[in-house]
Amino acid sequence: MKNQTLFSFMFSAFIFVAILFLIGCTTDKTPTGIINTDEIDEAIVGDWIHESVNLAVGSAPVSISGIKISASGEIEDLAIETATGKLVKTNSPSPGYFIYASNGSCVLKANRIGFALGGTYSFQYKAENSHLQFYEQMGTVPVLRSDYTKSKVGEIVTQPVHSYFEMALKDTVLVNSPVGSFPSAYASYLIPNNHQPSLSIHSQSGPHRLHIHIGNFQSTGTYILGSNTENSGEYAIWGGDAGIGYWTLEPNSGSITLDSIDLSAYSCSGSFNFEVSDGQTTFMINGYFEIPVYE
Repeated sequence: MKNQTLFSFMFSAFIFVAILFLIGCTTDKTPTGIINTDEIDEAIVGDWIHESVNLAVGSAPVSISGIKISASGEIEDLAIETATGKLVKTNSPSPGYFIYASNGSCVLKANRIGFALGGTYSFQYKAENSHLQFYEQMGTVPVLRSDYTKSKVGEIVTQPVHSYFEMALKDTVLVNSPVGSFPSAYASYLIPNNHQPSLSIHSQSGPHRLHIHIGNFQSTGTYILGSNTENSGEYAIWGGDAGIGYWTLEPNSGSITLDSIDLSAYSCSGSFNFEVSDGQTTFMINGYFEIPVYE
């Protein structure tokens, strides 16, 4: 009887120890996704901006984007605050992070955002004299620009621009995004081959985009928008890779009034009120703007 009791005690103790061992082997309290900071080159850590010249006619002459790389390798998007010209953080999701960056070689885990492809990529970098360059054999690197210059969040890196665009639709008032690589609301003054000037107005507020085109632009005044004119309006909502669009489908869908335009001062202002439809749903859009104009 004593032997049986001793055997039962030993068997129970063995089972208890085995359970503890199994728990210790299968439970990992270390958070997943942690990056080895010892493998992130200090030379790439910090705030960086990329400046590119816009060759397109009728757009801002320069666009500025940026990234912030932390000591753990995480990447945050930076942009310009239009009204101040300051470099600021955005609310955009992280485009990815560096798994490894040392001795001129790096591995990037890119997140899929919109049309940008996700995945893991290996390429080279060079960091010296406040400049950072990324490159690989094919000449392109996902998520990142090819070259950056050292900067700092909060610094003024470009001239401020007055760009204000307000529109109301479906009892909602939207204002153009205050940050971006260039003003999120602006006008394009174009003179095509037929020498008839046109004025196109663009605005973006998050996923909401509005485009008004005056094909027979002369000067200040009121222009009728609609299917029987050279003038049109388009409203769209974009989410990820897809969008829903509404247009000025009726012959007289509304109008836009240009109160002022000064090409030498790069400014224009006005108001609008017109109807858009996708063929089934119809609603009114109205608002006003004080935005830069580019030739």
